[in-house]
Amino acid sequence: MKKLAISVFTIIFLFILIFSGIPTGAVYPVPFEPKSQYIYMVNMDTGMVVYEKNSNEKCYPASTTKIMTALLAVESCQDLKETHVTIPAKVAKMLEGTDSSLAGYVTDEQVTMLDLLYGLMLPSGNECAMTIADYFGKGNIDDFVERMNERAAELGMKNTHYANPDGLHDDDHYTTAYDMFLLAKEITKHPELAEIYGSYKYTVFATNKHNQRTIYNTNYLMDRNSTYYYSAVKGIKTGRTNQSGNCLVSTATKNGYTYIAVVMGAPLKDDKGKAYKQNLCQLETKSFYEWAFKDLQFKAIVSDNQIMTQKPLENAWNKDHISLVPEESYQTLIPVTVDAGTVIPEYHLKESVSAPVRKGEVMGEVVFKYGTQEIGRVNLVAMESVDRNFFIYASGGIGKFLKSKIFLISLGVVVILVTLYIVYAYRHNRKLQRIKNRRKSYR
Repeated sequence: MKKLAISVFTIIFLFILIFSGIPTGAVYPVPFEPKSQYIYMVNMDTGMVVYEKNSNEKCYPASTTKIMTALLAVESCQDLKETHVTIPAKVAKMLEGTDSSLAGYVTDEQVTMLDLLYGLMLPSGNECAMTIADYFGKGNIDDFVERMNERAAELGMKNTHYANPDGLHDDDHYTTAYDMFLLAKEITKHPELAEIYGSYKYTVFATNKHNQRTIYNTNYLMDRNSTYYYSAVKGIKTGRTNQSGNCLVSTATKNGYTYIAVVMGAPLKDDKGKAYKQNLCQLETKSFYEWAFKDLQFKAIVSDNQIMTQKPLENAWNKDHISLVPEESYQTLIPVTVDAGTVIPEYHLKESVSAPVRKGEVMGEVVFKYGTQEIGRVNLVAMESVDRNFFIYASGGIGKFLKSKIFLISLGVVVILVTLYIVYAYRHNRKLQRIKNRRKSYR
């Protein structure tokens, strides 16, 4: 009965997947309807996109901008703890009246670059972003912003443009969920940054302006005392403006699986204009992780010795087909309730195969599809080596040559030439015969 129920569910699930209005690129449907407008979630173990919604549409990044600011700081600084910076007076003036989020550093306060990065990534301090930009821009924040755009281009963030280092709203300051994924993927390569954004709190030692104090992360999924708490989440950065809505770029690891989730454009108010009491972005991010870690798992799709298909083989002795196997075993993420047999192979093979063939020689590829979505592909290779039969090859070659256009054209030319020669010889012989007859008559 249980097997029957699972089979029925699988059929229904596939039908829904193929014919329902699931957002473009969403490989697997989630058991809730996200209100966030821009989403891109990837399993980092396979590079597989498990959910997508409007991921290439323009949106505003708000303070997730600071991920790029932090990346440039780490790439430009050799020693975060020993690099000392003084908060310039112009920073406070530039942020005046902007309703900025702050880490609490003040003008002329002397801090380390490490302090600035924690202040940037945890409480989302705009004064930290501006100070970092001023420091590495050598007094010119616009130069730092230009470098932000250059780095974005290097990372392939084709639909991103920065106008500032902190994320305050500007119509010319925009990105996409996909581009933010590219940035998040890059920042996870830096262990020193992972330690920073993966912290819920940080102790700032006493400075010339403050006593020792503690600053906290605005990512509530990392707060053990919060209803949002999800232990697998580590960072990366929150963001919010009236124009952007709530945003969160994060990563999570559990049971050997790692994901990056970009969730942006979560509404601040409901349809009636009433402010939500909860942060929908962080709630939905938690729901995405709960779904992925619970409902998706790796399953073997094919093994490297499994015969997938056969291909007609030419010029071989006593063998007219060759078996094709995957170049390597392949497994991927699929729902735990779904059998691997529901994954459909689609073959893309060479038009013809002729001996000799060597074992392991690539003959094409197989694309695996779940419903209408591609979930992976692997090369198909020859299962064994097959030598050429030279008699068959030669006779086949002769046969092909005799049927080829070049031969037929050549034959036609020869026939024409022979015909012309016969006509010419015939006329020439008649002429010689007439001359010979005339000579006889004169005698």
